[in-house]
Amino acid sequence: MKAPFYFFLSALLIAVSCQAKSFGQIAGKVAEIEVSASLSGLDVFNNIYVIDPDNRIVKFSSHGIKQHFYSNNRLGAPSGFDLSNPHKIALFYPDFQTVVFLDRNLTYTSSQELSALSLPESRAIGMTNDNNLWVFNEFENVLKRIVPGGGVETVSENSWSIWGKNIRPTHLVERFNRVYLSDPEKGIFIFTNLGS
Repeated sequence: MKAPFYFFLSALLIAVSCQAKSFGQIAGKVAEIEVSASLSGLDVFNNIYVIDPDNRIVKFSSHGIKQHFYSNNRLGAPSGFDLSNPHKIALFYPDFQTVVFLDRNLTYTSSQELSALSLPESRAIGMTNDNNLWVFNEFENVLKRIVPGGGVETVSENSWSIWGKNIRPTHLVERFNRVYLSDPEKGIFIFTNLGS
């Protein structure tokens, strides 16, 4: 069954990354499209992105016109994407611990296998302000940054030593030199972009 999604424009659109049907702040109607989707979000140009039942990421213009799509059936279902830079979209496939990078036309540009960087059990990814990649490694309970050339920097201490609990974030986003991790059961955890 298709469910209508209403997309809205906000004067202060802060959260442009999306996972699990979360949206940025909403103020006025942009476009109305009818689509079945497991994930949806807006970029800074108010383009609409959805993950459809066929596990494709589909891009609609701010007027609701279907523009592009990307499909990769070899990697399973994507669990999230980061739209903070619409020219470098990160699409996360947790079954194969792979992040696929797409351009503004949803054309494949590159990918990164997190398991090749000794990052098993990663659940949440997000782009850094300088177009690198944040990864929360659930196995070690630490926030890590992947830098050019595949280098990995541990940015935070173990979440158990900081807050006295292990966290399982499903969403990660960097805004204004802060990294926000959302754990549906334990709340939102905030790091500086230096990991403290």
